[in-house]
Amino acid sequence: MKREIGILFIRYKSLIERNIAISFAVGFLLHIIPFTRPFALFVTPFFLLIAGLFVLFSVSFPPDRYLFVWYAVVFLLTFFIEVIGVNTGLVFGSYAYGPVLGPAIFGVPPLIGLNWTIIILGTTIFFAHKINNIFLSALLTASACLVFDIILEPVAMHFNYWRWAGGTIPFQNYLAWFLISLCASISLLAGKKKYGNFLPAFYVFIQAAFFFSLLVFIFIAEWSHEIFL
Repeated sequence: MKREIGILFIRYKSLIERNIAISFAVGFLLHIIPFTRPFALFVTPFFLLIAGLFVLFSVSFPPDRYLFVWYAVVFLLTFFIEVIGVNTGLVFGSYAYGPVLGPAIFGVPPLIGLNWTIIILGTTIFFAHKINNIFLSALLTASACLVFDIILEPVAMHFNYWRWAGGTIPFQNYLAWFLISLCASISLLAGKKKYGNFLPAFYVFIQAAFFFSLLVFIFIAEWSHEIFL
């Protein structure tokens, strides 16, 4: 069963990647058109949940024991760190989540833990296939996650995914996510397993391109004083 599912992912790899790319392209258009923006924000948590779970289980279905434990630990760890961060301001700075990412528990949407698990997984898989040194691979993974967050933050604030006190993103936010990503990546690489499915890496790349495109759109629109923003 596990082998058959793996073959299906390989056989339909191009089709799956194409559909993911198209979905994010459509999402981009829905975000920038004022009339469709409320709908785009409404479906965002549903899309991220379904696509995220699909990407996670595409790596190994069912996940091997080490990968399953890693999924659970990273998800719970990032979620509870976020809970501490939101309620104390000690980890990332003072911020609060808006309604876009779905229902929140203790002020944090569980979806945020899922998405960070995927981002760390995808970047780790990518660099693990390029570099044999565990620490260097993890360092590059953490750096890539940091770049992702730098792109994401202003877009998330603009669309009310979350908001920072005073509208300023503190340096400690970036430092915290770099260190969390570094530790999570090292723990995955420590299992010394090579995961051949690059769908998580592709998903992270497309998601980064999506947020970067929105960032450029926001910058151009604000610069040109477009009234539809």
